[in-house]
Amino acid sequence: MRGLDNTAADGADGFKDLLRIVDELERAGAVKDWCEQARKRLHEGKLYLKTTYRNHCREDGSCCADHCRAFAPSDVSDTDYKDTYGHKHNMLCDNCESLKSVVGEVKDAIPEYLTQLGKDQANDLQYEATGAASKIFEWKAHVLRAQNQDQIKHQILNSLEEDKVFIVVDWAMKFVAMKFSREAGRVVCKERNQLAHEQRYHETR
Repeated sequence: MRGLDNTAADGADGFKDLLRIVDELERAGAVKDWCEQARKRLHEGKLYLKTTYRNHCREDGSCCADHCRAFAPSDVSDTDYKDTYGHKHNMLCDNCESLKSVVGEVKDAIPEYLTQLGKDQANDLQYEATGAASKIFEWKAHVLRAQNQDQIKHQILNSLEEDKVFIVVDWAMKFVAMKFSREAGRVVCKERNQLAHEQRYHETR
């Protein structure tokens, strides 16, 4: 799994890091109810990215900026990567907003317990929380990019002419092929060794 999708694996690690930071804050004196709610929302956020979020990104021309496949990957500062969209983004997604909110709350809570944690530990937790947030939102962006790629692929295939071909170069596929090739090689070597052993056994009799 890690070899096939490092971004998703790193994103899952980001959630683990934030959950551990919440545990540290609770030991430092953070309110128990807040800690429980933060854990609950982090678990919900992780489940959302693993399941429902990709479905939210399937709609063409979404009025939610977090779901819009034209707006989210667009770079307004680079004309080569700037896309146009003829609609307003006047809707918010409760799941996306909850995820952004809880990640920000955990990061903002660390300085409040500077005395209890100590300066060094507080700085370490702040650094880890920033890294964890980056991993989580990179995972979120990766899901949207993958969904956009799939939708474009379907559009190309649906309009493909009979005398045309569509070639996909997928490094994940090559990784899997190499893996199974190595496994197959081990099996062949094992069988050859077994045959050689049986042959020597019969020759000595």
